[in-house]
Amino acid sequence: MPLGCPVWDSSKQENNAAGTPESLVLEVALSRLLMNAASSSGMAEAAAAEPLSRLSSVAYSPTAPLPVRAEATRLLAGLLLHPARRNLLTPVRAELLHTGFADLAAATAPADPAGATGYELAAITVDLTAFPARRAELIRPVLEKSATAPVPIRLAIARWLNENGFPQEALALCDTTDGIAADPAWFTVRVDALFAQRAFDTAIQRLNDPAQPLPVHRQQLFLYRIDRAAGRDEPSLAARRAALEKSVARAEPREVLETAENLERSGDIPTALALYSGLKNHPNAGLTARLGMVRCLDTSPDRTSDL
Repeated sequence: MPLGCPVWDSSKQENNAAGTPESLVLEVALSRLLMNAASSSGMAEAAAAEPLSRLSSVAYSPTAPLPVRAEATRLLAGLLLHPARRNLLTPVRAELLHTGFADLAAATAPADPAGATGYELAAITVDLTAFPARRAELIRPVLEKSATAPVPIRLAIARWLNENGFPQEALALCDTTDGIAADPAWFTVRVDALFAQRAFDTAIQRLNDPAQPLPVHRQQLFLYRIDRAAGRDEPSLAARRAALEKSVARAEPREVLETAENLERSGDIPTALALYSGLKNHPNAGLTARLGMVRCLDTSPDRTSDL
């Protein structure tokens, strides 16, 4: 399906919300609470039914304010595209979600071209999830767009390529974009792509280059994740983990949280929990850190008392 924005067909709405903007905001807030209350990986179809209905009523409402509709559509995508709930992504729901993102792109494009690109790419992500056999066809217009896009748009596309399992194409985009050698965002794209291709030696060489542009804690995070993925022995991992924790200790709380969330997503729950725990009493970051601790402990049956 092309990156263009199809016209919304109101006959396909699952549940059109009618109400004040305040009531629509409450629908989204309640849906978020329902989703947070359930296990993010274990929410059963029955538990997903209520937030699915509420979010659909807002995301596909022509009268909902744009920011509220955008938030509802993003939450709906998180609900339907989760690997544990793929059975909920019927062809009709996939088409509705694609069109919802496409409509957001059309509405956003005049004032925020980069944001519109994000919505366009989100629509393609829906298609990739719903129709995996069409990957080659679906990626073609994305690559065509990247060939002539300005650098910020190319960066968004490169990140999306990595996130959706196209590391070779992401590397090609890095190689054909001028003036990005000292840019940390582009460097991260390149290392992510090398990591996905298991080109660990090349990634380590780039990370150990004195001219690499990442802050120390980000550099150590990548090196640690590479060592874990490469199956290094425990003494080597322990030394790398210690170097990571030492560098993170000198970082800002926001950076510590980002590092912990990265480790949590990659499956290193013990190290993520240790970083969250170090911030649990911080006046500004403590609440976010404690919520991260809850998520980590929730995955560890032997830590019920700590939870």
